[in-house]
Parts: sequence; C-alpha cells; structure tokens
Amino acid sequence: YQRRVHGDLTVEDKLLAKVQELTEDLQRVTAEFANYRKRVEREIGTARESGKVGVVSSMLTLADNVERARQHGDITDGSPLKAFTDKFNDILKGQGVTQFGEVGEPFDANRHSAIQDEGGDGEKVLSTVLRKGFNLGDRVLREAMVIVRGDEGSDASAAHVLCVD
Repeated sequence: YQRRVHGDLTVEDKLLAKVQELTEDLQRVTAEFANYRKRVEREIGTARESGKVGVVSSMLTLADNVERARQHGDITDGSPLKAFTDKFNDILKGQGVTQFGEVGEPFDANRHSAIQDEGGDGEKVLSTVLRKGFNLGDRVLREAMVIVRGDEGSDASAAHVLCVD
C-alpha cells in the first residue's frame, strides 16, 4: 500500500475531510427539515384552533337564544326545541366549550365584565348575570356580562339571571 502526497495532505486525508464535510451538511439539512416540520405542525395547529374559535364564537348568539328560550319556558320535555337544544349543547361540549357566570360566583375581571356595582363590602360576587360567558378549553371566548355586589349578607332570593344581546 502506497500513499501519494499532494501538498501537505494525503489522498486519504482529503477523502476523510470530504466525508466529514458531507456528513456535516447532511446533519444540518436534517436539523433544518426537522425544525421546518415542527413549525408547519405548529402553524397547522394554530390555524385549526383559529378556525374552531371562529366557528364556535359565531355559535354563541345561538347559545344565547337557546338560553332565553329555556328561561321563557319554551324548552319542554318531548318538544322538538328540547331535542335541538340537547344536541346543540352536546356539540358545544364536544368541542370543549363551557359556560360560566353563575349568581354567587366570585367576580373575576379576567372572565366577567361588570356593568354595575350594587355596592356592599367584602369580596365582589355576581348578583345578576345578564349574559353567560364561554370558554373554549382554557381560552375565554366571551366574558360574562354581570352586575356585582359585596359578599356581605347576600340574599339568594335577590339573585337574577337574565340574558341580553
């Protein structure tokens, strides 16, 4: 076996250097592709979530109308509206939508929009719910519109739940 010397490097050294260079190029391209794939998957998830938020948000008016119908006694067992309401609520629940805003619940400025404060001392609680709020998972889709009061000596008989547009 005989080595030929070209300058300071042997042919074998030059080949090893080329293999090293190509290996580094392959590792770099592999890492770039993995990062690209992760970014695309993240973007697809974000787009899917945005689409879901858009569709579910547009359904909140219908949810308000269903709640008004329930309050007015229009949803009775065996009625077509009851069957529709049950199915509609199941769809919302299946998408991860939950309602919030119950009378007596502690006021949370991140979830509730208080349009009036009836006064009173103590922690603020919801005394009247004008419009329910909705979450999609951990995300607030719409704040509940409420009237609050201090928690001192609360009278449950004075509690109201109303639905407004």
